Amino acid sequence: MAFQRNLSPGESDLASMLLPAIFWSTLAFHVFSYILVQIVRTHLSIDEESARAFWQFLLEPEHPAFMARSGYTELLIGWLCFLHFKSKGLESDVLQPGRAGATSIVLTIAGTFFIPDIILSVVVGIYSSLTGNPPVIWENGSTGLFPQSQLFGFFLVGIMIAPVIEEFLFRGAFMSTALARGLNPTIVVIISSLGFALLHPQYTLFGLAIIFFLGVGLGAIRLWSGGLVLPIIAHATVNVKAFLASLALAGAN
Repeated sequence: MAFQRNLSPGESDLASMLLPAIFWSTLAFHVFSYILVQIVRTHLSIDEESARAFWQFLLEPEHPAFMARSGYTELLIGWLCFLHFKSKGLESDVLQPGRAGATSIVLTIAGTFFIPDIILSVVVGIYSSLTGNPPVIWENGSTGLFPQSQLFGFFLVGIMIAPVIEEFLFRGAFMSTALARGLNPTIVVIISSLGFALLHPQYTLFGLAIIFFLGVGLGAIRLWSGGLVLPIIAHATVNVKAFLASLALAGAN
């Protein structure tokens, strides 16, 4: 007879929330985006001029408030997910801070600043030598950097909002419920990283592979630390690098 670990009452309650966690961490973003697209299309079909004026921040990629959609979406979904878990009395189970001493925080920031870039440079070098061309990371010829007019929005969304909400959803809600269900930790990290990558459609397949392995790193930090503080710090550090690069480019221009 196969061995099956007996779950405590708290673990059993948390394990029962796996499907809702999958919905909130992955499917909810696509559902919300689909609904929003249908609303905008309907408005455009009724009165294009007023629709373009009203939805200008969504329709123009260079608009200073273009990041607002991502910010509002993440805040809404994160809030609804939190309320769902809170209604079951499980919010503290998915919001564990974990080990986050001064040394581990410094090492997390330093490691996130340098290790991904070192690995990426090696991978890009190998790819370029094999194909004769550097890999394309971003869709539509984008550089991944933000114009000066959008820097404040990226600071708010990319550094203050996204790391907290996305880590709560993927490394908090999903990983906590999947681990409580008794799934293999490695499988849990891989699945959460796939969902995390699919949240970033602005990347090419090569770019999505980078985001996937970034998710694996964040998942590993979550397993090691037992909580969300260090993954949030690591995620924010990655986005800080993009912010600083965009800021430097804006200053040069």
